[in-house]
Amino acid sequence: MPLETRLAALNRDQLATLVERLVARHPDLADLAYLPLPGEVRRADGAGVLTHVTRILLTMGDDWRASSRAQYELFPIAAMADEYREQGLLEDARVVYRAIIDAILAVYERIWDEESEIGNVVGDCVEGLGKCLDATADPALRSQLLRDAFEVYEWDTLGRGGYGMDGPPEKLLISHTRGSEKVLVADWIEAALAVSSGRSNYGRQHAGKLVLQLVGDQQDACAREAIFRKARIDGELLDLLLEQGRADEAVALVAAPDADVVRLADRLVVAGLSAPVCLIVNRHPSVLDYRNDSTRDWLARHGVAEPKPLEELAWALHTFERSGNVGHWDALRARAEALGRLEQVLPHALVAVETERTGYQASRARILALAGRLDEAEAVLARLPEGSWKRAALAVASAAETARPSLARALYTRVADDLRRRGTKPAREELALINARVAALERAETCG
Repeated sequence: MPLETRLAALNRDQLATLVERLVARHPDLADLAYLPLPGEVRRADGAGVLTHVTRILLTMGDDWRASSRAQYELFPIAAMADEYREQGLLEDARVVYRAIIDAILAVYERIWDEESEIGNVVGDCVEGLGKCLDATADPALRSQLLRDAFEVYEWDTLGRGGYGMDGPPEKLLISHTRGSEKVLVADWIEAALAVSSGRSNYGRQHAGKLVLQLVGDQQDACAREAIFRKARIDGELLDLLLEQGRADEAVALVAAPDADVVRLADRLVVAGLSAPVCLIVNRHPSVLDYRNDSTRDWLARHGVAEPKPLEELAWALHTFERSGNVGHWDALRARAEALGRLEQVLPHALVAVETERTGYQASRARILALAGRLDEAEAVLARLPEGSWKRAALAVASAAETARPSLARALYTRVADDLRRRGTKPAREELALINARVAALERAETCG
């Protein structure tokens, strides 16, 4: 007997008994009893919907069919929102759509949705919000519906998302906004840009371009420049600066650590700014990124530097960043000095040793001294074990000879005392060299 026939033959008490049996076997089904049924007139219960959707998602499992099962269970809830909408109960429809969206976004990073089936439910709900917009002229309700769609877009584009859910809300915000609503949505996006660093430039650029789609034809050059800067739309900003004769500012865009160096540099070369651009690219941090061949290749194409030695330097830096030991630092320093790039390498090396790990401290003292941070280098020396102190002290003393000769003399003297106690031939030879350095410092001080 078909299930529909069987259910139609049951009276009210029998149906109630059947429901109780189902809930006894699957207690989670009790939530369904509190959700409106087709044809039932009841105001939407957003909290109930959110609770039910959350339970579905958190109990869906993580096997390959989990998201399909969850999507199937969510369909009736989304259909309930559709029914509200079709009955003209737009505010109730909005409450249900929004509750489904909120429940999904709140746990989305904790569930397995490889095929984006749960993400597609969010898209369906956003499309439902768009249909509600088509059906109302009420300014307050329209503003709330737009805000709902915007918050999905913000979550995925500027917030914690990046899951491809931005398409439906972006389409809604472009195609369903009227007149002043476009300005309102653009203001929301700009405010979000102001407080969000974004996951990457891509998200910020995406949001900035949406602002321009909404209100770009209403903005003057100053307003467009502000959007370009907030959203890191560097290509368009570069063109604008060049049009206004602000070549120095255009060139400076290349210096940003996360700039699209090659693309911007090529555009500036075409604009006749090859010389200043080559200087900036030559010192850009991406030159020292072992994974980034494009900047080094660009320098080679423009006759600034050979890519192979730079690649070897980048790998030496990467090796040191992973190990922090003195041997790798010495190798890195030698390569950097040979290429005249020690000053460029130092900031990266300092970041690598900005740690209290014991194995990094001897290198840290050397690098701090070379960077002119002698007080910090001296403090690190004071904590070094005897076995690694001497060579680090000599390196710090050498770096301190000009800026702090008193520190250099003190360190040389302490090393000299240790060498005298040893008394071996190698120790005497090294002692002679150190005594010569101390004598040179004393002569310089006397002459000064």
